[in-house]
Order: sequence, then structure tokens, then C-alpha cells
Amino acid sequence: MYPNFQEVVDRLSVVEAPAAPVPSKRAAVAISLRSGASGPEILMIQRAVRQGDPWSGHMGFPGGRKDASDATDVACAKRETREEISFDLDTYGELICQLSDVNTGWRADRPEMLVAPFIFRVDSTPVFELNHEVDDTLWVPLIFYSTIRTVVGTSGIGAVKCSNPTHLPTTDA
Repeated sequence: MYPNFQEVVDRLSVVEAPAAPVPSKRAAVAISLRSGASGPEILMIQRAVRQGDPWSGHMGFPGGRKDASDATDVACAKRETREEISFDLDTYGELICQLSDVNTGWRADRPEMLVAPFIFRVDSTPVFELNHEVDDTLWVPLIFYSTIRTVVGTSGIGAVKCSNPTHLPTTDA
């Protein structure tokens, strides 16, 4: 049986914060978690298609590079979420935990940096107002992730394949 919303929140609430951030180029993202019709859901964004943007058109979480004005990584995640989709996590969210940093890896078209992911419990949401960096938002049921598997092709690069690609159950806010 797939865990319900409160079970997910309870499991995440005991995750210990990682050690102090490593000095490096940093970014942060906000993973908003809510209770939806199909069970727990996370908020994703589709980034706008923009020339020169290495994440152009990608699905991801609201967030971005840490500025000098950001006192902490979580402040960065909150600021970027406000800027990108007008979603104030201080008003609508409750921080559950911080997950371990994710290294973006180095490529010639983008800088390597460490991304700090933060999970927020969300019980209500306003209408999102998207800025020029975002084309769309989508609440994705966590159960969707139980229907995907990693496939490794001849190039050795992993890809995601849906076992039921014609149907993605979602609910709109």
C-alpha cells in the first residue's frame, strides 16, 4: 500500500539535516508536498524555453542560484519560489526537512553547483503567477513515481520510462 499524506510527512519529518553546506556555487529548490485526490502530490514546474538556459524546457522544482542576499539555502529556495511562481512559502508552507545536496555535475554549457532541496508541507495554495522563467506548474501524485523505472540504453545513460505513459493522474489546484 502506498503511504498516505500524513505518513509521508511523518517519515520526512525525522530526516536529519545534512552537515553544514560545502563552500561552492550553490542553489536551492523547494519541493512542495500536499494532500491531493490521488494521495500525496509534489509541485513541479516546467521551465520556459529560453536560448542559452541549460535547463530550458526542463521539468523541475521552483528554485535557483543562491544570491549574496540569501542568508541561507532555505532563504534562497523561498525567494526563488516567490520570484518564479509568486508562491510565498512563509505564508503557505511549513518546512518539513532538508534533503542531501545534489551535484548538478559539470557540462560545458552549465556550471557545476550543489543544489539544496527543501521539502515543505502545503495545505493551501494561491493562484500561481508565473514569471518569464516558468511556462507551467503541475501537481504530480507521488504514486506516479511508483509506475516509472530506469532504463539504461546502449549509451549507458539512464532514462525514465513510464509503465503507463498515456495516463498521468493529476489534480489541479
